[in-house]
Amino acid sequence: MLPLARAATTAKLRLVARHNVRSRPTSAGSLVACARGRIVRGVLLPLSNGPRRDGWPQVERSLPIPFGSDTILKLYFFRRFPVTHALNLTLPIKQDAETLAKLQLLKDIFADQVQSKIADALKQSRIVHFARVVVIDDKYIQVITEYEGSHQEYTEFFRRALTPVFAQIFSLADTQGLDINDPASFFEFSKNRNARSLGTATDGSTDISGNTSGWLFSAYDHMTVADILTKLGK
Repeated sequence: MLPLARAATTAKLRLVARHNVRSRPTSAGSLVACARGRIVRGVLLPLSNGPRRDGWPQVERSLPIPFGSDTILKLYFFRRFPVTHALNLTLPIKQDAETLAKLQLLKDIFADQVQSKIADALKQSRIVHFARVVVIDDKYIQVITEYEGSHQEYTEFFRRALTPVFAQIFSLADTQGLDINDPASFFEFSKNRNARSLGTATDGSTDISGNTSGWLFSAYDHMTVADILTKLGK
């Protein structure tokens, strides 16, 4: 932990990092500060009007966060260096005749009535790389995405933006205890049905429960959606 004063009040900090998205730290603990404020990988400094040091390009943000808390490092790490997560939401489909008829209806209307609604929400979010809905032998339905940022923020965004779509998908499975209109209930349900990928994440990603994620390959070094869209001029 950086030697910051442990005060009970909220203070403004300047979050300063070397502007190089490919030299991301592997954990919040790898952010270190040197004497006299020189930057090695990243540093947290009290808000100051002093000159920039070493002539390096910097990203500066002032955020109200409490001293004396791991929140400082976590907030800096996940906002400055967001990692890519995999959602492998997997639901066993009920096998009664009524449910299978609902499943067939979903298949029939998905291309014309459902996928455009999902696409609109995904584009609005600007944090989702890829998404698809998969049905396996009419026994399992999967919602598979690659996204970045907070699991809670991601889950709540799509609960609100796509409530009717998720209600239709979840109606095919045993959803005892789920209240799709309740954020906490929806988050817990999604967390408990997210299948872990094999292997171990190499970018510091953690799953919804806070454990190390399974492996997720990225051909472009886990660049964010915003980074990619910017480079494409969009």
